[in-house]
Amino acid sequence: MRLLSGNFVDSLAVGNVVDIETVYNADLNNDGSIGHVTTPIENDGSVSLGQSTRGVYLINGATEIKLNGNALGPGSLGDWSAIHVEADGNGGYRLLWKNGGGTYSEWVLDGSGNFVDSLAVGNVVDIETVYNADLNNDGSIGHVTTPIENDGSVSLGQSTRGVYLINGATEIKLNGNALGPGSLGDWSAIHVEADGNGGYRLLWKNGGGTYSEWVLDGSGNFVDSLAVGNVVDIETVYNADLNNDGSIGHVVNNVALTAVLNQMPVPNAEMDEFKFYPNKSAVSENSDGDYVASVVPANPTEANPLLSLDLTTQTEIYVGPIATTEDDFFLI
Repeated sequence: MRLLSGNFVDSLAVGNVVDIETVYNADLNNDGSIGHVTTPIENDGSVSLGQSTRGVYLINGATEIKLNGNALGPGSLGDWSAIHVEADGNGGYRLLWKNGGGTYSEWVLDGSGNFVDSLAVGNVVDIETVYNADLNNDGSIGHVTTPIENDGSVSLGQSTRGVYLINGATEIKLNGNALGPGSLGDWSAIHVEADGNGGYRLLWKNGGGTYSEWVLDGSGNFVDSLAVGNVVDIETVYNADLNNDGSIGHVVNNVALTAVLNQMPVPNAEMDEFKFYPNKSAVSENSDGDYVASVVPANPTEANPLLSLDLTTQTEIYVGPIATTEDDFFLI
């Protein structure tokens, strides 16, 4: 309303009362300020994003975000909210939107805040370093690798990019495609180790407990596959107890040996010691009155017996394992 000498002249509509606070030098909306203010949304990088009491978004407190010439603010695009902005290195900006369902979208803006283009967002972690922000709330900015194993000289991990990584850097690839959890159904990569030829041996395991090995080149590309019969055969390759028996590599079943030895009579009172080896089904007396193993064991030697029995005390002494070829046992 305008007055001249106190007489009514005209009326003026008031849209946003904050627009006229500076006219009256009064805090008319009781927000503690006179005139429009900008509430920060984020200032994680070199550029800030805020929301003005004029109902619009502002870049660095001044530049409006505009679509088809119209300034945008909260509610302008339904449940989509502007959450981050950063300079794009070309005189404009990259603006990140997020909707109520957790979906992200990017806009490219010119230096005046006008919409130029949109960018699809697949994995939001891919753009965390752009906005210097932890967008997926995992406590890190950018991709991180979670260790799967580092039992040997080479480590295996899983990146937030959805791929497996060898030593935190080399992707595992099949036909040029990087693989990660779920890429091959229920098969999971569980161990990797250098193969001595500049490449790697990679161990897979599926949900049914079956194992398979791959040979990879130095860049992580699939070269060949290897059948796995007894997983214990490759435990020493990966320095891992794959069958959860408490040991790495093959071990002797001492329980079975003890059961046989406990049934053995003293074969000869003049003998001090009886040396005994694994992989037998029974012990019997031969024509010379000596006791022999009925099944030839794998690679024993007299110098390195797996187990010896003191005939005086019936005490079992475990030594092995062994790896040469000789007779079943030795009497000394």
